[in-house]
Amino acid sequence: MSKTTNKFPPEVRARAVRMVLDHEGEHPSRWAAALSISAKFGCSAHTLLDWVKRVEVDANDSPHLRALGAALPAGLQRFHAGAERRTVSGQAGVTTGGLFGRVLLRLLGLRLRNGKQPLDVTFMPDGICTIWDRRFGTGRFISRIEAGGIGFLVESFGPFTLRFRLTPDGDAVSWTLQRAALFGLAIPSFLAPRIAAREWLAADKAYAMSVVVALPLLGLVLRYEGELYLPPLNEPD
Repeated sequence: MSKTTNKFPPEVRARAVRMVLDHEGEHPSRWAAALSISAKFGCSAHTLLDWVKRVEVDANDSPHLRALGAALPAGLQRFHAGAERRTVSGQAGVTTGGLFGRVLLRLLGLRLRNGKQPLDVTFMPDGICTIWDRRFGTGRFISRIEAGGIGFLVESFGPFTLRFRLTPDGDAVSWTLQRAALFGLAIPSFLAPRIAAREWLAADKAYAMSVVVALPLLGLVLRYEGELYLPPLNEPD
């Protein structure tokens, strides 16, 4: 990686690339778009176009694969492979926190209720990102996930941006929150949410996940554990 690229954090490079891909149609050419947008980030148009080309080369890889590559456990590599829209169904057990937690969830548009319920997740590749549309039996949560450099994923929803470090652990991957931002401004660590997440392939070949979200002093906001049942793989003749 060049010294110029190293000057810019992965999330900055990803944002600049996203702007080129989203707005190049408003300019006479991609070069013109890069000239305009690069000035906002303090890099050259040549450097920005190089970032765009790298993303396009990796377009068939999911954010998980771009973040961890061969370090991603084999089962999760198969689950996250490909660049096609797909929907996987299963079930989840949901637990919400106290009154404040439920109010906060509603402010975020999450009208979740406690208990076991159906869960459908649609994965929608969108350039350098994948949109995860989670439809619980009692609510819905949509977020955008993209690679944030080697070993990191960045998840965005509404005004929030969360940066996670991914740690492979046997057949599983743990997500550890490294940074939280609101409207692009970092949330001080003593106010930031506490998020523990883990994903793995269960013994029955189902994709399994566990997520716990809590706030300092206020405690639990949301916990859910679920499984998505994968369609059987076609065996070669």
